[in-house]
Amino acid sequence: MSLKKPEFFETAIESYKTVEVIGEGGSGIVYRVETDIGQDFAIKCLKPEIVNSVRLRRFHNELRFSLKNTHRNIVTVLDYGSFLSSQRKIPFYVMDYYPSTLREMMKAEIIEDQITNAISQILDGLEAAHFRGTWHRDIKPENILYESQKNLFVISDFGIAHFSDEELITAVETKSSERLANFKYAAPEQRNRDRVVDGRADIYSVGLIINELFTRQLAQGTNYRTIKSVSPNYSYLDELVDEMIRSDPMDRIYPINEIKKKIISFRKEYVTRQRLSEINNEVIPTYGVDDPLVLNPIELESIDYLKGKLHLLLNQTPNRMWINAFTSITKYQNIRGMGPPNISFEENLAYIPLPERDVQNMVNFFKDYLVKANNRYASSIREENIEKGKFDREHLKKEREDEERRLRIIRNTKI
Repeated sequence: MSLKKPEFFETAIESYKTVEVIGEGGSGIVYRVETDIGQDFAIKCLKPEIVNSVRLRRFHNELRFSLKNTHRNIVTVLDYGSFLSSQRKIPFYVMDYYPSTLREMMKAEIIEDQITNAISQILDGLEAAHFRGTWHRDIKPENILYESQKNLFVISDFGIAHFSDEELITAVETKSSERLANFKYAAPEQRNRDRVVDGRADIYSVGLIINELFTRQLAQGTNYRTIKSVSPNYSYLDELVDEMIRSDPMDRIYPINEIKKKIISFRKEYVTRQRLSEINNEVIPTYGVDDPLVLNPIELESIDYLKGKLHLLLNQTPNRMWINAFTSITKYQNIRGMGPPNISFEENLAYIPLPERDVQNMVNFFKDYLVKANNRYASSIREENIEKGKFDREHLKKEREDEERRLRIIRNTKI
C-alpha cells in the first residue's frame, strides 16, 4: 500500500509543492509540482515502501546519467534532493514537466506527420545514449514523453539501463526473479539470463513502436499487421521494421545511424518508384484539334458602310494568331492593290476604306480570304499540336531516364 505523498520537495535551491501524481510504475512515482512563482516541473522518486539497495543503485545510475545529459531528446535532471520517509532518505530528481506520453498520443490517434517526427526524435535521443555507451533496455511508449508547444519527444526512465561508463560501474546486475523490462517491448535476448543484452535490444523495441504507431497493434510473430496495409505512403518502413525486430540480435540493423540512413534511402527509393510508376502509366494525349476557331470557322454574317469604309461583321472574334494568318495571305484577288494586308480588325468587326462601286467585289473577295485564313489557321494549330506532342514525349522520356538513374544510384551506392 502506498504511503501518503509528500506535500513539498525541498532541495538546496528550491521548494516544490506537490500538485498531482502523473505517473506510477513498479518502483517509481512521478509528481507534477510547482514552484513559488507557479512554474510547473515534474519530480520522480522511488516509492518509499519498496525501496531497497538494488532500486537505490538503479535510481542513482539514472540520476547521474540524466544530470550529464545535454541532448534535447533525453530527459535532463534540473535539480535533485531527498526526503525522509520512515527514517529513510528517499532520493528524487526534478525534470521539465511533459504533459503527455507517446502512449497517450497513440490512444488519441496520432497523425502520420507526428509519427514520422516522433520516430526521428526517438532515434536521435537513443543514438545519443548509445554514443555514451548506454543501452536503455526499457523503451516503450510510456517512457517517451511529449511537449506539444515545443513539438518535443524525449526518452525518459533510464532506471534499468546498462551503463558502460567507468563512473557508473555500480550498474546493477538484473536478478532472474525481477522483471525489469516491460516484456511486451523487450527483445528476445532480454528474456534469457545467459544472453548478452546491448543496444540491439533498444533497436528491437523501437521497431515494435514504429509498427504500432501506424497499425495500432503490437507486432507479434510473423503475420503481424503491416504499415503498408494501413498507410501505403509509408510502406517503405515495413522492410526496416522487419530488420529491426528480428529474433537474433546479430541479424538486426545496427547501429542507429544505419537505421537513419536506411529511412532516408527507403523514402527516396519509394518516392522515385512512385514517380516512375506515374510516368509509365502516363499517356501522352493525342492532341485533337479542339480550337473553337477550327471547329467553328469564322464566317461573314453581315456588312455595313459608314463614312467611306466597308464594315464586315464576323460570326465571332478572331484571335491574334488567326488575324496573322489572314493578313499574311500571299495569293489573293484584290481591288486596286487593296487586299488582306489592308483590312483592319476590331473585335468581331473587319473594315477597309473603299469606294461604293467596289463594295460587292470586295465582299466576294473577302469571303475567299476567310476560307484561306481559316485553312491556314487550322494548319498552324495542327502543326502546333504535333510539336507539343513531340515535346511532351521527349520530356517524359527524359524524366523517366532521370528517375531510373536516381533509383539505380540509390540502390547501388553504399554509404
